[in-house]
Amino acid sequence: MAECFAIEDKTQEALASYCKAFLLPTQGELAIHVRESFARLLAKIRMYPEAKAEIETVEKSRDKKDKIKKTKNKRDEYFELSEEDWYKSDLIRSTGNNKMLYTRFAGRADALLWADVPEQIAIVTHVDTERGLFFFAVDRKIGGKHGVKGLLSRVKVGDILALKLREEVKNDMKGWKVVGARYEKEKIPKDICQILDETIQIPYGRDFGFFKPSNIYVGPDIVKKYRLYDGQRVRGLALQSYNKAKAEWGWKVISIMGEDH
Repeated sequence: MAECFAIEDKTQEALASYCKAFLLPTQGELAIHVRESFARLLAKIRMYPEAKAEIETVEKSRDKKDKIKKTKNKRDEYFELSEEDWYKSDLIRSTGNNKMLYTRFAGRADALLWADVPEQIAIVTHVDTERGLFFFAVDRKIGGKHGVKGLLSRVKVGDILALKLREEVKNDMKGWKVVGARYEKEKIPKDICQILDETIQIPYGRDFGFFKPSNIYVGPDIVKKYRLYDGQRVRGLALQSYNKAKAEWGWKVISIMGEDH
């Protein structure tokens, strides 16, 4: 994909695609060929320190293999790059490696690859900090989990996300893989979420409560986290979830959006 973009003179798209490729396990002559092409692209857009690093990596790979499988013409063409003034200049120092560059631009390749996949509005239902995962739901049938990383490194329960999902099957089980994500501020998954602006009722001596008049349950964790008290007017986000004990779907408040004292 990267070389197709390069041929079409789509520099930014090619740059992103090359960076994505180098984050994947690639070995042998193919990897050397791809690095050579990447070095030429970097030199073309005057990212000389990064281009030097790619050339050095190719040199080390060839020395390690101790043999050259490519034709003489291609070998000569490659070394022509190292004969250019910028490469010989002491003022231009190699970055050493381009891992930070790969990470910086690789996400753009994902966006290009999944550009035609429609977004679906989802809600974060649980965050497992020990496993580094968060769980999400779009509706009663579509949901899954994803790593707490990158843009979503600070994701929390109740966050609304616009996700691009790809259906996949593992061990005969259907699931959904996140291939694109962003935070959503204006929409919610209406089939399983609702925003309430009601008064909370907490029975005397109890650590849980209910929104009134909807009668939607507010668990002890929410009461404690937001220091809620009986008779307080609050805005809350409620999620429809499945109660295994009762074998039925019901509503519960998962976060408080604002308080009116």
